[in-house]
Amino acid sequence: MFYFTIRKREDDRLVGFICISVLDWSHRTASLQLDLGDSADRGQGFGTQVLKLMLRYAFTELNLHRVTLDAFEYNPRAVRSYEKAGFVVEGHERKTLHRDGNYWDVIFMGVLREEWEIHR
Repeated sequence: MFYFTIRKREDDRLVGFICISVLDWSHRTASLQLDLGDSADRGQGFGTQVLKLMLRYAFTELNLHRVTLDAFEYNPRAVRSYEKAGFVVEGHERKTLHRDGNYWDVIFMGVLREEWEIHR
């Protein structure tokens, strides 16, 4: 697992974290997690910028072929950020999360190295 903190350049304040867990070195696949803690830090481009950096690291330094992540239907801003970074929706696990009295889908997303090379 490769774990990184996200900090604001101006004041070194912790904004969140991103980590990539290699699932299988022989198949060169990994899973990614991103969390921006304070809602005031969302919507400012941190997520998209950090995703792009992490994908560059994953594909050029770790020599991975595929990176996946799970997104949540109740967070469409995150899904858009993932799509901006090159991820595509690969499927849904329907109504599996219970939050605030509603059931939501888990959205499976992934990006292949060749897609990232075109998209970057």
